[in-house]
Amino acid sequence: MGPCPITFEEAANATRALGLHMKGDDMSKQAQKERTWSMPVQPPAGFPVPRPEVFHGPLGAAVESIQSYTEADPVGILGCLMAECSALIGRGPKLNVSGLKVAARLFIMLVGPTSEGRKGTAGDNARTIISMSGVERPEGFLQRGFASGESVVETLATLDDRRAMFRQDEMAGLLVAMNREGSTLSAVIRDLWDGVTIAHTTVADHKQVDDAHVSVLGHITPEELRERLRPVDYANGLANRFLILAVHRRQMVAWTGSKSLDAICAEAAEKLGVKVLAGQVEKTYDLSDAGFKRWCEIYANAPSCSMLSARREPQLLRLALVYAVLDGSNTIEVCHLDAALAFWDYVVDSVAWAMPDAKGPSEPARASDIRQSGISVEEFLALL
Repeated sequence: MGPCPITFEEAANATRALGLHMKGDDMSKQAQKERTWSMPVQPPAGFPVPRPEVFHGPLGAAVESIQSYTEADPVGILGCLMAECSALIGRGPKLNVSGLKVAARLFIMLVGPTSEGRKGTAGDNARTIISMSGVERPEGFLQRGFASGESVVETLATLDDRRAMFRQDEMAGLLVAMNREGSTLSAVIRDLWDGVTIAHTTVADHKQVDDAHVSVLGHITPEELRERLRPVDYANGLANRFLILAVHRRQMVAWTGSKSLDAICAEAAEKLGVKVLAGQVEKTYDLSDAGFKRWCEIYANAPSCSMLSARREPQLLRLALVYAVLDGSNTIEVCHLDAALAFWDYVVDSVAWAMPDAKGPSEPARASDIRQSGISVEEFLALL
């Protein structure tokens, strides 16, 4: 059931009584008075809560700049920014850890109820921030959806700049398309995440793309995710290439005056844009000494996980690399790893909320409830 209609004055009285944010109660002083009003919206029971570290650096500042004027979930805006920024950064930044060759390439899936999830609003907000950042999107960068594996190869082969972000507003449709007999979509999407060559061969032609750098941003409801995801999608690793983020409308917002979202987020967006542009260079990153020690701690204390969150280490390193590049750092520091871990824990909690039956036999329901066991961090570090 939706909220009962109330008047502005009733809302103002309610928010003042609760100590909530309310500006410009006197509406009679000027016609274009700057006024904002907001009221929190309670998410569903068991909905995950992000740790503050998730909003690290220029990404967090960009989200903060706009969140008082939007009903989108801050995590949703962050996820959309991460997806697009990771594609814009390109193939230049790299990180090699324990044989893992890591690129700044993220696949994000927003999971939330229709309308109340505000998934589209989060995407709109993120695109506004990027548009105001001063970063020029290459021609063909924003792609709408996947028609087939063959069409993806064809599309990327025609681009001079092989950076692209595929936006799939209806992930349920994509999962259905991948079920079709003879479909190559699943294999192509997995190869794009891996960063390997994709190709399409017909009797008359052969097209091959060796240097694509693609991110994916998808939207789906929890019900669709549970119904459409097949066992083979778990087994072949398609599902756990996506970082699943639970999103929900966090507040009701209204404002008047001359402000626009463009103006509201301009300063933070510009600072983010400077970092994106600076990060578009060929560069191999390394863990700092403190970062290496922190990575060993994180690696040693890996919990058991579900098949949907089984790709923990490469996802953590990709996230840390994106945070570091957008921080303007020359190395992966503890703060970048902690931000990546907070992001990952939110993914694990999102999976537990959206797909409670997807847990492994010994996985706790929430990352915040995990009790580590086995070898201690000190014992592990002593072996290095």
